[in-house]
Amino acid sequence: MVDGPNDGRAEELGAESSLSLAASVVAHEINNPLESLLNLLYLLEAEANLSEKGRRYLNLAQTEVHRVAQITREALNHNGQPQKEITDVCALLASVLDFYKQKLESSGITIGSRYTCDGNIAVYTGQLRQMLSNLLLNASEATPQGGKIRVHVSACHERSGELRSGIQITVADSGCGIPASVLSQIFQKSFTMKPSGHGMGLAFVKNVVNKHDGVLRVRSNTRSGRQGTAFRVFLPVD
Repeated sequence: MVDGPNDGRAEELGAESSLSLAASVVAHEINNPLESLLNLLYLLEAEANLSEKGRRYLNLAQTEVHRVAQITREALNHNGQPQKEITDVCALLASVLDFYKQKLESSGITIGSRYTCDGNIAVYTGQLRQMLSNLLLNASEATPQGGKIRVHVSACHERSGELRSGIQITVADSGCGIPASVLSQIFQKSFTMKPSGHGMGLAFVKNVVNKHDGVLRVRSNTRSGRQGTAFRVFLPVD
């Protein structure tokens, strides 16, 4: 029997449908405990004896749990599409940094940030936040004690193609660098250099950039004294 020309596409659609169903099942199972967690955080917020630092951590926890809740809702409604919204990308990145700041500083990692443009553009806010979190986590895992991570948001024009205007987000670290022999593979699903990694983080980053019709570049150096990696994300202004 010879397969028809659309058999391969039918298999792909079947696989996508199975993945969507699996995502919906998982989302449904975690939805109830997630609602309970949101209620507990609400009750904790009503406590008057929280320190200023404790209240700040509580607000960060609420932000993250609401983000998980949004992801869950999107998975349960997998036929729907999230909508772009005007977002201050500088403020979004600053909030992500604030969430990880203490953990990074306790590991002896110095963080530097610079925002040199008006970062208000139309983006998929939740997905962009998760993408920034992935880039920062990767940078923190690659950076040794005493190392540095720097982030920068700037106005720029696309280097090739239509020369579109937009913003560029840079996340750079002083870690060990990525060997040139594997640099072209790092955005592939299931590829990882971590012993316990699953290889989905950078694949997700690439997918989010593609959804924004953006451009993702990476430069890395493994030479002693010049080690480090820099990811640059270009997001066009619609």
